[in-house]
Amino acid sequence: MAKIYSIKIQNFRGIQNFEYVFKDAGFICLIGRGDSGKSTILEAISMVLSPSWNISFYDTDFYNCNIDAPISIEVVVYNPPGKLLLENKLGLSARAIHPDTYELISYIHQLEAGVDPLLALTIKLEVKKDLEPKWFVVNHINSEQIPISANDRASMNVFLVSDYVDRHFSWNRGNPLFSILKQRADGDAEGDQESVVLEAMRSAKTLIDRESFAELQEIIAQIKTKAQSFGTIIRDAKTSIDFKDIAIKDGRICLHDGAIPLRMKGKGSKSLVSTAIQFSLIQDGGIILIDEIEQGLEPDRIQNFVTLLKQHTDSQIFITTHSRDVVVELNATDTFRLPPTRNTLVRFDESQQGTIRKNPEALFAAKIIVCEGATEVGIMRAFDSFLRDQDGYGLSYYEVRCADGTGSELVNYCKSFRKAGYDVCLFCDSDDRGVNAQKDALRELDITIADCDDGLCIEKQMFKDLSWAKISDLVNYGLSIKYDSIHSNVAVCGGDMTNPDWFNEGTENIRTILGNASVYKTHKQDKSWFKRVDHGQKLGEIICTDFENPVVSKIYAQLNTIRGWLLL
Repeated sequence: MAKIYSIKIQNFRGIQNFEYVFKDAGFICLIGRGDSGKSTILEAISMVLSPSWNISFYDTDFYNCNIDAPISIEVVVYNPPGKLLLENKLGLSARAIHPDTYELISYIHQLEAGVDPLLALTIKLEVKKDLEPKWFVVNHINSEQIPISANDRASMNVFLVSDYVDRHFSWNRGNPLFSILKQRADGDAEGDQESVVLEAMRSAKTLIDRESFAELQEIIAQIKTKAQSFGTIIRDAKTSIDFKDIAIKDGRICLHDGAIPLRMKGKGSKSLVSTAIQFSLIQDGGIILIDEIEQGLEPDRIQNFVTLLKQHTDSQIFITTHSRDVVVELNATDTFRLPPTRNTLVRFDESQQGTIRKNPEALFAAKIIVCEGATEVGIMRAFDSFLRDQDGYGLSYYEVRCADGTGSELVNYCKSFRKAGYDVCLFCDSDDRGVNAQKDALRELDITIADCDDGLCIEKQMFKDLSWAKISDLVNYGLSIKYDSIHSNVAVCGGDMTNPDWFNEGTENIRTILGNASVYKTHKQDKSWFKRVDHGQKLGEIICTDFENPVVSKIYAQLNTIRGWLLL
């Protein structure tokens, strides 16, 4: 069945120039920030392959409302219906796609002998300032543009499931339900299908006419008397349904769940039913477009829905999403990111599967802070609150999401996110020689690094840099959550918390002991104090209360580095 090989969009809504080659991709999940253009891509596909003979366009559909720059949407469709490839139809404009490499070849004779190519048509929709859409098959051999009819476009079986699905539940002409009826009917005459629906409506009208509507008769009699006084003769006034109101085009015969019309169901349920209708219509394959697939659905229904859609390998499916529950169900290669440039897509590969599964929420950001571990994630939460209090804008304003690098994976996550086109900042320690050795390579990838002094982790950096008053706050917080390990760790590292005079000295040696004690662990047990997000958030609050302190320190330099990166 027909599938989209590539798409090119020019001057359509928020997209000025966009182009991407999908090759043999069968399931395409588009991710990106809100208003990035994901829905526009689906609508562009729906319009260029629309079965309607006309579509209403407005000045606002042009990029920046510039009507002097025509809208152009062009798709290469391979495996179109065989009837379209006949020489007396559109066959002379067909191009070839290599079945192994999926390379698009203009001239079929260029293929090596014995290769059975996939045939493709290039279909173009153009809208100029007169707002009249025109559809063509573009001939690659010359500049000839051959018109393609609505019926021929309809044979591609393209359906868009969006917020506007209510019409899918009625039996009127042009809707999917009616199309299914047409498929099942004997013969091709539309009148045969219309008669089935019309007879059902006539039968219903007959049943209604048997009712006397006694409650209304007094009013009817009053109106009859008044009308006759005006000179109009009404012999048999009664209440019934005007047959014009049950015209098939009005769509009054529609699907119900019991007494409730399906159009009154929730968004999620309507989307599922609409998709079911589409798949009933395209049992031999087609192109399904689902915008914001997660709308109105609980996580379990989202995951089930996506899993079942993936099984329809005979169809090509495009979806958009902002849901972590969707992306974690997909293979990395099913995921395509639309970056802020809006000029192409970035496809994830298998090497990025782990990154997606561990950090699905980060995929929907524009910028990502990879934090070494839970402590750094917590510090960033506090820093977020600090920024909102100071400037009125937190991390979300800058389209930023934090990802937990889990220590061992932080370098891989940085590379993976950068490969997908994200702006990346690494917030990390400097106590791992293996990580330190890769920092220059990360900087060459334009990854900003906010790290500690050489050999120090974030906890040791804090005990080295903060004022003694803030150190006291750190220790007191530690005592409130891990009293025993505070005393035992300090003792192992050469201090004595039982001696108040020792702690009050505030020497560099005591700072070092406290720093070592805060991350102390044995080969059997991790006895560190702050290795949790909530603990890290408390540390961040302590740091940020003294953020404007004129004392120059590495910990404040780290946060200022991140702050500067946000503003870029």
